[in-house]
Amino acid sequence: MRSTPVVVLAVGLSLVGVADWARAEDLKINLIREDAYASRRMQVFKKSGDKLSGADTIESFDAESNSFTMGTVTGETITVAVTDLEKIEFQQALLRQNPVAQQGWFEVAAQPGATLMYKVNLDAIKIQSGDLILPAAVLPTTISPAGTPAVPTPQHGGRLTTRKIVEAKKLTWDPPSKSFRLEVQEVVYSREEYGGSGPSGIRK
Repeated sequence: MRSTPVVVLAVGLSLVGVADWARAEDLKINLIREDAYASRRMQVFKKSGDKLSGADTIESFDAESNSFTMGTVTGETITVAVTDLEKIEFQQALLRQNPVAQQGWFEVAAQPGATLMYKVNLDAIKIQSGDLILPAAVLPTTISPAGTPAVPTPQHGGRLTTRKIVEAKKLTWDPPSKSFRLEVQEVVYSREEYGGSGPSGIRK
């Protein structure tokens, strides 16, 4: 099997909403779910600088108590006040082929784009099933613009699919303004599928 290089991106919160009230224009970001391009995880840092061990999902946010409900690796939930947090970081790694999976061979690549910053008011944070939805009215400022994008092309003659995804990098709480600072990065993923065991038909 030939292993694909892993790209780790520091990430913040992903934004997805409840179907009943989420508008098509709202920005939706996946926080921790794996998809066809990347696996995702989060790290929570306390004011002391220590990591909050065990927390691996964000279930909800309550603006009244200004706290997150987080899921743990043991299946329990904990309540974490934003005043106790230094930051929440999100990381993504390119999805790699499982050597025992009964599926065609694939390779995934990523091209990082622009880095943006959102200022999100307390009552605008919406989280559902580990995803976060950002209202369309919240506009970002650009931290660093995207470079000239390279056009993905098939490397081994396989079927190529691409998708631009907004990945969260870091979420911090700003006490003076009573708002969150959400840093995100636009990433163009490409996935090439070969349909057999690999580009040459032989699993490496």
